[in-house]
This record gives sequence, C-alpha cells and structure tokens, in this order.
Amino acid sequence: MFSASKIAHVEQSAASKPPFLTLGEVMPEALRSWEIGCYQFFMHKNIPEEDMDWYLTNQEEIDVMMFKEYMAKVCHLWLSLGWVDTVRCKMLASTQGQCPFSKWAIKIQSKNTLLQGTASHLPDVSILYHLESHMNTELTADYHAEKIVEEDLCNWIEKAERSHGSYVAH
Repeated sequence: MFSASKIAHVEQSAASKPPFLTLGEVMPEALRSWEIGCYQFFMHKNIPEEDMDWYLTNQEEIDVMMFKEYMAKVCHLWLSLGWVDTVRCKMLASTQGQCPFSKWAIKIQSKNTLLQGTASHLPDVSILYHLESHMNTELTADYHAEKIVEEDLCNWIEKAERSHGSYVAH
C-alpha cells in the first residue's frame, strides 16, 4: 500500500538497463517516462518488437500484443479513470502568462504527447491555434503585426517567438 501523496517515478540507471516504475500513484508523465525508457532499452539491446516477451504478468495476452497495444492497456489499468480528460483540460486551460513563449509551447506539446493514442490527442494545427489564442497579450500584438503565416508547428513557434524575442512579461 502507498500513501496517496506519493507519486510514482521512473528509475533507469542506463539505457542498457530496463526502466523501473517506483511504487506510488501512477501519473501520465511517469508512465510516458517509463514508455520512453522501455523504447530506449529495446533500441539499445536491439530487441525487435516481436521478441519483447519478457513481460511476466498475463504473458500469453501480452506476448501477442505490439508494444503500443501493451502501453494502451497499461494506461487503462494503471491510470485513474478520467486521466485523459484531466490532461487535456490542463493543456487547453494553459495560458502563456509570465512564461517564456518557447518554454510554454514545449510544455503544451509535452502534455499533448501524453495523449498520443487517445481521441484527445491534438494535431499540430490545433496546438498552433491553442498557442496563438492563449499567448501573452503583448506577444499577441507583435505576432499579429508580423502577419505570420506558417503551417509547420515548429517553424511557427520559432517565428512567433522571434516576432517579440523570447518574451517574458514584466
């Protein structure tokens, strides 16, 4: 049993060692870190996806799954009911505020990666629209003055940031 205030995290001593998810409440960020650690381990050990049968629990079912399917099942079993809605709402409620634009944009994109494989994962154009509509008012004014037209999210972020420098409100 674990304390409700203890949050699980990932420990991985090296890419050649498997990652471990510590005891505690499993949050989407920890599960994503564990997934990335697994992929790094698989790549480092040259383990083809079809040979990843080292899962001990429910081995017969897991062995026939691709890793992506396994991660979807882990999310379903380990994360709290409604975690997708919680992550999506936090992401979409986020505004730039006092944060540098590029740091905030990365935070939004990072939250969106937690939603991969769910109906709530947003395409880049939706992330662009969110960033555009929730950026700091001073940056918004400069951004609109520049009349930036860009469809690629990374290029758009760079151009939006350059329209006012690395803006931090004072």
